[in-house]
Amino acid sequence: MIAPFNIATEHSPESALLVLLLRVKYGSSAVTEIDLFIKEHSINYKTLFQLLKEHEVESILYNIPVYDFSAAKDQLSELKQRIEKKARVNLLLFTELLQLKSLLQENGFNFIFYKGVLLSKLLFDDFTTRSTSDIDVLIKATEFPAIRRLLLQNGYEEVYFYPENYHNYYIKISREFTFKRKLSNDLFISIEIQWAPLPAMYSIPYNNDYFFDNVNTIKLSGQDIPILKNEQLLLILLLHHGIADLWRNFKHVFDLAMFIKRYGKSLHWEEIFIQIEKWDISKSAFVGLYLCKDLLGSDFPFEVPLNRYKSEGEKVKSSLLSYPLLPKRKKNYSNIQRQLLLSDNVLERSKLLLGYVETFLYPSTTDLEYLKFPKYLFPLYFITKHFRFIFKNRK
Repeated sequence: MIAPFNIATEHSPESALLVLLLRVKYGSSAVTEIDLFIKEHSINYKTLFQLLKEHEVESILYNIPVYDFSAAKDQLSELKQRIEKKARVNLLLFTELLQLKSLLQENGFNFIFYKGVLLSKLLFDDFTTRSTSDIDVLIKATEFPAIRRLLLQNGYEEVYFYPENYHNYYIKISREFTFKRKLSNDLFISIEIQWAPLPAMYSIPYNNDYFFDNVNTIKLSGQDIPILKNEQLLLILLLHHGIADLWRNFKHVFDLAMFIKRYGKSLHWEEIFIQIEKWDISKSAFVGLYLCKDLLGSDFPFEVPLNRYKSEGEKVKSSLLSYPLLPKRKKNYSNIQRQLLLSDNVLERSKLLLGYVETFLYPSTTDLEYLKFPKYLFPLYFITKHFRFIFKNRK
């Protein structure tokens, strides 16, 4: 593992302390290391608490009584309020998940819950340690129109525009649709209905049938909840955290490390590595494992060629330990740079760039929303999309 002293010297004492806190939670460092580090370094607690928030690990680290927070009373009070709110949201999401499961099941739909509040249960045996903001449901694309109608009939609202006249086109250019439900206390619950783990522009050659062929169940509150088998859930984490979110923050790395710690010895690793190679995500996957080892001290129940992509791993690690973090907004120069860095080969990089070009050239849902052309005039969208601002401002 990288030494905290080196992190403090090359980056900041706050980043080093954050890593130590995560190691204590993970079980690879002792509390005494925290005490020694604090005695030797001056900590800016405002910066530390900002890092906890940006890395989305506030809930994970909140209940670790490792040192005296009295020097940061104001920040601690605000943190407590945020943690309590996140815990309430998680519990509401779980309650909503149970209701949504019954609704979809009673109407005969195929669906799988993954990530989110269920991942908190799988990693920490509770529903609040890992904070989340929505419910992720994987469905079959062919069933989306019927599921949409069902949700609208049962009190859910659409978050953004859905082009009913161009359903097939929408399914092709998008991977999800978001609904919300308003609760009695003016809080909204968000549900993301997804028919693909990643946007098509990433050109990952997976087939959704692969995931639906590997469904498991977990019994919660007396109900059997359809989830992925552990091998496929790990692959989803590698796709989502590594390919889509590019190991942007410590929450992603900690998810991977905790999952392998809890379930690694029982996983069928040959199946996992076959899919990693087949989907051309080796570099991103091994960089994630490298981060788990070097930052958290993970021990793997298999031989991992961690030095295979050490150079890329070091660059991503440096980004994780620096501030500001990689931006969440996907379509920007920094993210494209990281995507190219983590692409397996020239062909994959070419496919990625082509995907961005197609995204720029092809009409978006915004274009379809502000101008209503009949189907036979669909090609006009390729022209009018460049004047979108005119029509948008006139609506």
